[in-house]
Amino acid sequence: MLDIESFKSGADALAGMLRAGQDEAACYECGRMLQLLIPFMPQMSADVQGEMLALSKQLLQCQERHDWFGLCDYLEFELPVLLDRLATELS
Repeated sequence: MLDIESFKSGADALAGMLRAGQDEAACYECGRMLQLLIPFMPQMSADVQGEMLALSKQLLQCQERHDWFGLCDYLEFELPVLLDRLATELS
């Protein structure tokens, strides 16, 4: 079972790490967190799968550009909304 609240807390913690200048560690953990969602992809609707893939691309693009504020915004605002939709689908 996927613990959505832990994922949301983890995303918030990653944003805090980025804001504290720990970008290398935060980017590593962000990748690990996204990998943990992969097993749940088959259970997601096509819409949520598409949004998850789009968000993953946006997160990676922020990392490549070293846009830590953009990455924080996605982790703090976009990802939790998508995780809530996923929780609704999985329940």
